[in-house]
Amino acid sequence: MACVCDGSPAIKWFSLPRHWVVVPAFSAPIIAYLAPLGLWAPLLAMLLLVSWDLTSDQDLRHSMRNTSLPLAGLLALALPLLGLATAPWSLLPDFTAQRSLAVLIQMVSLLLLLRWQSTWPQRWRWTMVLTAGLSATGIATLTCLDFSLGSPIARLLHGDAHYIIEGGSLSRGAALHGFLVLPSSYAALCLWRSKRGWLLAATLLILNIALLARNANDTAYFALLIGGILWLLVGVLPQIRWAIPALAATLILAMPLLVAPLQQATYCTLIHKAPSLAHRLGIWNTVAPLIGEHPLFGWGLDNARAAPGGKISLELRACDANGQPTGKIEVVGESIPLHPHNGALDLWFCLGAAGAISAAGAVALALIHRLRQLRGQRWPSAITVAVSAQLGLTALISYGLWQAWFISALSFSCMSIAAITEPSPVGETRH
Repeated sequence: MACVCDGSPAIKWFSLPRHWVVVPAFSAPIIAYLAPLGLWAPLLAMLLLVSWDLTSDQDLRHSMRNTSLPLAGLLALALPLLGLATAPWSLLPDFTAQRSLAVLIQMVSLLLLLRWQSTWPQRWRWTMVLTAGLSATGIATLTCLDFSLGSPIARLLHGDAHYIIEGGSLSRGAALHGFLVLPSSYAALCLWRSKRGWLLAATLLILNIALLARNANDTAYFALLIGGILWLLVGVLPQIRWAIPALAATLILAMPLLVAPLQQATYCTLIHKAPSLAHRLGIWNTVAPLIGEHPLFGWGLDNARAAPGGKISLELRACDANGQPTGKIEVVGESIPLHPHNGALDLWFCLGAAGAISAAGAVALALIHRLRQLRGQRWPSAITVAVSAQLGLTALISYGLWQAWFISALSFSCMSIAAITEPSPVGETRH
């Protein structure tokens, strides 16, 4: 499983801003576990480093100024622009306009960071990803030790250990952690193509799987397992990688039709074994009919929180041996919380067919473009597919698509995929 390396001579020079990029890379997983709503801060730090680098490197300014934006990027930017255009007749006009502008800024920032990152030497890209992975491993280990001791650190930081364990903090931190496991293990192999690299990669992989298995986030663990399976499948059968872009686009476009009515037998099975999933199916069955009322441009970006009937209580009751609901209530939740817990349905609800088509095109074209760049490179292609599948699965069953912390987590993951699979820039030794 060799890494694709360019064999160029050692880099003699490297700009100070790019040296410092390891600091936000290291801090991101720690912030994700302890204060995930602040995950934008490491990205802001990277943007400041971009600004510094652009002001001091004329060649870099020329290179980035003459780089055209790929079609996938244009289609991605169409989502917040569509949100801004439709804000006046959305459910929450002022809120929609603010959220659309925030998403637009985040997407533009990601595209800028990806372009800046592509000018780095390979070794520094691998170092950044490995740094983030080691940081995620360390903070996850500390979190597990804290829980085993009665959560003194969680109580000190939050005052209530319940928040960090079962609330948003641990779950969100594990999401970013899961996205970094495969890229950081692969980066270790690329940095040390020897027994030391294999040992570090295997240790990271096994330890992180064990840490996520003990975590409160089943989604992160499940998505990592599926991603790992796909990594092996595409590595052994590389031709199947071309099915992934088509599958991703199809899921986004067809999701409203894939939401089947919640049958009694299915419901009774889920309410005992996976009550959270039963609640999600109830949410999806509430959202799907609403999509048909505004099929072209949706209800407004991030407007699921104000969906008609969304605040009606959804009571999920236990079932008896005959498969009939009993009086015991297992789960009580809103028919539609702040978001539908399904990124594809969220796209359809908020931006309609226009948004779903733009998103499907952006995802498919981005994957096709990268896989074409990696033609003949089996394992880089495999890890691109694997981590992309992790992102897709997580977006389809958890979190809000427009949440700032989630977009930040997706941004770090996209940067990690690009970092470990992109060839070295032409002329990287010019200095």
